[in-house]
Amino acid sequence: MLESRRLSVIIPAYNESLLIEKTLSEIYQLSPQLVSRIIVVNDGSHDDTAIILERLSKDMPCLEVVGHPSNQGFGTSIVTGLGRVTSSHVAWLPADGAIDPLALESVHLVDESSPII
Repeated sequence: MLESRRLSVIIPAYNESLLIEKTLSEIYQLSPQLVSRIIVVNDGSHDDTAIILERLSKDMPCLEVVGHPSNQGFGTSIVTGLGRVTSSHVAWLPADGAIDPLALESVHLVDESSPII
């Protein structure tokens, strides 16, 4: 069942232990007004990404972590995340913060007929 117009954000992550916490904290600040769910796809990371995500998921109820046993690539991570979306709108952001998470605040400018941002 789809939730309201709030947003699910998919974050593909591969070896992002240095930056993922900052990125997720910034996105989490946008919930619950805008972001209803943060879906991180840990794409077979070999660093401490999984440990960090496990710790953060205890404090961020809207955070869902999905893991790939091995690296399957960016596109597959997006597809995996799309399979977990329950909101009417979805966006993706890179785990390294290369796109400022605050850009999600402009979602209100999106037309109702545009479910993917």
